[in-house]
Amino acid sequence: MRLWPSGLRNKFEEAVAVCARWGFFTRGGLVLVLAMTTFALFMGPGLSPVQKTFAAEKEVELIENQVGAVREVVRENVKLVPPRREPEEGKTEFVVMPIPVANPTVGAGLAAVGMFLYKASENAPTSNTTVGGLYTNNDTWAVAVSQKTYLDGDRFRLNGIAGYGNINLDFAGIGSESGKQGVTVPITEKGYMFMPDFLYRFATHFYGGVRYRYLDFKTVVDPQYITVGGQPISPDVDFAYESRVRSSGLGLVMNYDSRDNGFYPYRGTFFDANAVFATKALGSDVDYQVYQGAYNTYFTIAEKMTLAYRFYGRFTAGEVPLYDLSYFGAHNDLRGYAAGEFVDQMMLATQLEFRWRFWKRWGMVAFGGVGKVGRDLNDLDSRDLLPGAGVGLRFVASEKERVNLSIDYARGREGDAVYFYIGEAF
Repeated sequence: MRLWPSGLRNKFEEAVAVCARWGFFTRGGLVLVLAMTTFALFMGPGLSPVQKTFAAEKEVELIENQVGAVREVVRENVKLVPPRREPEEGKTEFVVMPIPVANPTVGAGLAAVGMFLYKASENAPTSNTTVGGLYTNNDTWAVAVSQKTYLDGDRFRLNGIAGYGNINLDFAGIGSESGKQGVTVPITEKGYMFMPDFLYRFATHFYGGVRYRYLDFKTVVDPQYITVGGQPISPDVDFAYESRVRSSGLGLVMNYDSRDNGFYPYRGTFFDANAVFATKALGSDVDYQVYQGAYNTYFTIAEKMTLAYRFYGRFTAGEVPLYDLSYFGAHNDLRGYAAGEFVDQMMLATQLEFRWRFWKRWGMVAFGGVGKVGRDLNDLDSRDLLPGAGVGLRFVASEKERVNLSIDYARGREGDAVYFYIGEAF
């Protein structure tokens, strides 16, 4: 599905004005906030995003980032709500938020998120328990619950997520050559996931720990919906092909974070490395490994101008199930591609983004990058790169926390798309 831009800035400004006029930005125990997320909730990168068939853990991170950003918007929206302090220890807050979503993989729809906010420890970020659901116009839907807990002055972090989803997308096949053909097969990935992790701060800016990940997904292909030239190739077939694979594994996680702000950094670096080892000894149907690394860095180049750079790699080995392959376009690496167009065992992507707040609460971005998928490291060369570039508009929803409402137009090698979300792409 492709969403085409039309009068983007005017419609964006109208949406914010209407939300304010209708009272979405109000104080109280129950707060309704209009926000945008870049990818389907718990599509599988991310929250955050759960932003294929998908790399599930990246979508979890993405949607968690989106939800965290929405929480800050709740506290300070469009100058109608004074900034609110974090909940004091022993005190709580509860917020409910509708979150419209739009991206080229699952189309447009609406998510609903409820958050219970509280202080689990002094001198630590606010802990939260979140419950959410999603539905889009291609009949994708998902429900999930997540937990973020900061203990002992943020010395320990206990996080987790569990959810069920029914994700519909167009799959072009495995390998970069498959994506060039322009022929896709509609597939459904449905199942559930559970992923807790425990992190320990062992040095300034450094966190390390362990993760358990369980995925149980069924891949469904219905021949009735496969078409060539707009005509179904098997209109009389009344059954679907199904394949179910369980994945259970332990992993290691390490983070370095020196950013001056988690939502819109002016300076600093964020590095994340993690590995998951799925094994039959833990109940997995297959043995395989997933290795991921992301490096983000930020520079202030002039007043209200920032340069952001990201490098991301994902590598798999063993009997990798379809839903855990590397999907180009997942987690906004890169924008301009629907997850499912280019899929393989390994992926590299790099991008550069210029950010400028040019007038009052309004800002813009311009971005570009390249990437590639491949079966092994030898395939990740400079031939047949997948380029992506675009521009975006920003509206500052929270001055204090630097949270933006964002809309991007991006063009990839095979087409273009619009993304609507809260926060930044990275």
